Amino acid sequence: MRSKLVLNDAGPLVSRAALERIASYVGKTPVFGSLDEAEKYVRGISTSFGPHSEAQWRFFTETWVRQDAEGKWRPHYDPRIAEAYRGAFSDKDLDLWYLYEAVRCPTLVLRGAESDLLSRDTAAQMARRGPKAKVVEIPGVGHAPTLLNPDQIGIVRDFLLEGETS
Repeated sequence: MRSKLVLNDAGPLVSRAALERIASYVGKTPVFGSLDEAEKYVRGISTSFGPHSEAQWRFFTETWVRQDAEGKWRPHYDPRIAEAYRGAFSDKDLDLWYLYEAVRCPTLVLRGAESDLLSRDTAAQMARRGPKAKVVEIPGVGHAPTLLNPDQIGIVRDFLLEGETS
């Protein structure tokens, strides 16, 4: 099997504004009295992820929180991710083109059409530079496609299986 890379609404140039938006919630550890409260919060910070069914929102929430021994619901990730995140950014855009240019495997870039993290211009440059990625824009979605919808799953599946024989 050949190595391939899928980038989900991420690229080598990220605006300071997008970084600041994400910094407003990443690393926080709110506590919820119920799964419904947690879902309301998740929907609030994830509206840019695009339209989802009630079942998809519930699933997304259930993967984001865990219930503790006291019956409270808490985010299920390491909040220390914010330490490196905030320490890496200053008052400028994040520019990692040098890393992207080093990628040598077939690459798929998914871009939410409404994304504030991966600009249309950066995605277009990614198609011309480095591994010359295949770029697919997902309409009605910002940052980032959740890959819960069959059409989004199909895009990734088809890319990964392209050129493979059974």
